[in-house]
Amino acid sequence: MDWNEDGMLDIVVGGRYGNIEHYRATDVSDTYPTLTDAGYIQASGSNIDVGYNSAPVVVDWDEDGLHDLLVGSQGNYYGGDASVFLYLNEGSTGNPQFGDYTEISCGGTVIDSYRVVPDVADLSLDGKKDLILGEYQGYVEYYENTGTNEDPQFSDMEQLTYDYGSSYIDHSNTRATIHDWNEDGLLDLVCGCYSGNMIVYLGYEVRVGEETSAPAGRIAGISVQSPSYGTAPVKLNLNGSSNVDLQVYDTSGRLVENRALGRLETGGHSIPLDLSGEPAGMYVVVCTTESARMTDRTVLLR
Repeated sequence: MDWNEDGMLDIVVGGRYGNIEHYRATDVSDTYPTLTDAGYIQASGSNIDVGYNSAPVVVDWDEDGLHDLLVGSQGNYYGGDASVFLYLNEGSTGNPQFGDYTEISCGGTVIDSYRVVPDVADLSLDGKKDLILGEYQGYVEYYENTGTNEDPQFSDMEQLTYDYGSSYIDHSNTRATIHDWNEDGLLDLVCGCYSGNMIVYLGYEVRVGEETSAPAGRIAGISVQSPSYGTAPVKLNLNGSSNVDLQVYDTSGRLVENRALGRLETGGHSIPLDLSGEPAGMYVVVCTTESARMTDRTVLLR
């Protein structure tokens, strides 16, 4: 994102020790920009420090046309510390300046989930920004905005779920973002996690009579156990009945397995995957339905 509004894309990144660093682009004449370490971002004259594991997202929180910072943190596993901090920009376009932070609350109580990574998106499709938090245990928390787009307020939290009801994303340290991954006009959920995998859960429409909506928390996708030691279940979640094909590739692009699974019904499926005859390494698992192509990977150990 263009932090200083000079027409070049910069990087704003958190770190283990709670600070936020700005890497400023200085040259975009080549394929990749040249970046300069512009130092830690400050608030009230000191480096921003949210404790441990800062996770910033740049957003115009109060709709004044300036870059604000919403920062996730480790918080405190045993409760008591806030885990999402808001720094409103008191500077100007191209020159962000910050004062004191605000702790984000839900229903009057400060949010204190452990090791959270925030994202902001209009998941309820009502024209207002909502709050999405990936967290340590492998869940994705969804806070619907009950205030306004200029002054977001939150009164309740729910966990995003697979279509068949599970809210666990299968991997700890979830890093979640909402994005139209397959460009079908519906919001999808893209998750990173502790194992190093990236998992995509595709959103879909729900039709009731003549009305159509894309409800929050309705996602589909695959996940594969990693690491594995020869066998690994492929967890497949479908948002509708479909013919499904499964392929497995090694890192050289060699097709290891090509299996037609036939027609599977809506909901969760566990498909056994046997790689016991293959050498150790990373394998990419691809499930293709009539409307989507979903991938995950597993590392085979010996």
